[in-house]
Amino acid sequence: MNYLYAPRVLQCMRFKHEDVHAPIRRKVMDYEFDFCVGCDREMWIDGVRYKVEKGCFVIRKPGQKVYTKGVYDCYMLTLDFSDRLVSTNYSRNTATQMQEQFVSGIWDVLPSVFKPLHYDDYLRIFEDLLSVGEIDINENPKTMGRINELMHLLISDAYLQTFPTNNKPKTVIDEVCSYIKKHY
Repeated sequence: MNYLYAPRVLQCMRFKHEDVHAPIRRKVMDYEFDFCVGCDREMWIDGVRYKVEKGCFVIRKPGQKVYTKGVYDCYMLTLDFSDRLVSTNYSRNTATQMQEQFVSGIWDVLPSVFKPLHYDDYLRIFEDLLSVGEIDINENPKTMGRINELMHLLISDAYLQTFPTNNKPKTVIDEVCSYIKKHY
């Protein structure tokens, strides 16, 4: 099956950081996606301050400068769109080579930090990815399906937040999508 997005998963894990007094500063080397399930954190991405709490989604791109402090409990996903060689012992904090920018209009649409509408769907996607396991995550056929589902959901949520659809009547397409979501 062909997918719109076919990155390699570098890291997928549940991450908890509870030391509220030790700020973390670093340069982002890869595409990073964090889905917060229990956070009370401040984050600066390229000098812009964000309040990160439960339900927030954080997206960082290579080259961005990040400073964070506070409690963090999230699902972490790091993706490589470049096909470069990366150590099997990859970690965000030890990556030495910065990934080239992935050219796509998606990065213009996605905010750095936002609270998406589909909390349960994000939770399911990350739990599915974690159930595969780090060792064979890139060989598992459902991984790319989940990654593409995640990317499409992020685009949809970012679009809905940018262009709210308040008081618009439901179309037949909306009802079909709602039915599929409930019965998938």
